[in-house]
Amino acid sequence: MQISAAQRHRMNRVINFARVHFADELDLDTLADVACFSKYHFTRVFSSYFRETPIELLYRLRLERSTHNLVYFPNKRITDVAFDCGFSSLQTYSRAFRQRYGISPRCFRSANQWRFDRFPRNQLVHLEFKDPAVMAPISASNEVSVRIEARPKIRVAYIRHIGPYFDVNGSISATYEALEQWALRHGVWCEDSVVIGICPVHPAVTPARSCQYDACIPIPDEVKEDDVVSVQTIPGGTYAVLYVKCLSGQMNGAWEWFTSCWLPDSGASRVLSLSYEVYPPKDGKPGRPESGVELCMPIASA
Repeated sequence: MQISAAQRHRMNRVINFARVHFADELDLDTLADVACFSKYHFTRVFSSYFRETPIELLYRLRLERSTHNLVYFPNKRITDVAFDCGFSSLQTYSRAFRQRYGISPRCFRSANQWRFDRFPRNQLVHLEFKDPAVMAPISASNEVSVRIEARPKIRVAYIRHIGPYFDVNGSISATYEALEQWALRHGVWCEDSVVIGICPVHPAVTPARSCQYDACIPIPDEVKEDDVVSVQTIPGGTYAVLYVKCLSGQMNGAWEWFTSCWLPDSGASRVLSLSYEVYPPKDGKPGRPESGVELCMPIASA
């Protein structure tokens, strides 16, 4: 089923809404209202575009967020993890978790404690993905620093890539190229333009077909959605910012250190908002990780 640009924008708005409100008491009626469709038509269009039903999406987001909480908040009770992620009871959560991942939440937490012992605490080990779920160090560690700063909200045009992050056909690169061409045609690309990447899932716990990556560029208020791009606003607030230079395949290693070493040691608390990557321009073109990238993680203000 082919969907129109207007339908795609509505489906993207539902995804953006669900990313933030997944732990709320959402149902099909609420999600259909966000899309401004009837329940039947919404389910049909959504399932065609994302290859899962809206309710399957909601449960997937809850389970995936719970894996993050199990690993990065090791002292939080599993019952609290379940409630915080929108499940009505520990039994419901444990059953859904085992059905999805094949093990219990407790076993998943125990199996992933290596993340906290993997790196020198004040150093960043560059990592390379050889498999979507396995990482290996490839170089000596480098001293790094993280700064805390207030960042404004950013209105962006974006193209949403749906599919594997590790695509041999370079589909994410092609998405950025399409965004660049759109920006040039509409006069919103200039020498000092940055591009922003939003990758809200972890490929170790999200099926490859459901992975999403938003290639974004900041835009002024007068620029609207069209046949190519959708529009969203990245929230402002307090962010921890890590600047790194690395190859594309090493980006996840930098994020791994940021979340599993720096975050727990810092005493900061991550908030339920999107992290993102900022690529500065290089020779008037969108930047690349080897040119330097800022990893921006939202945290609670002091």
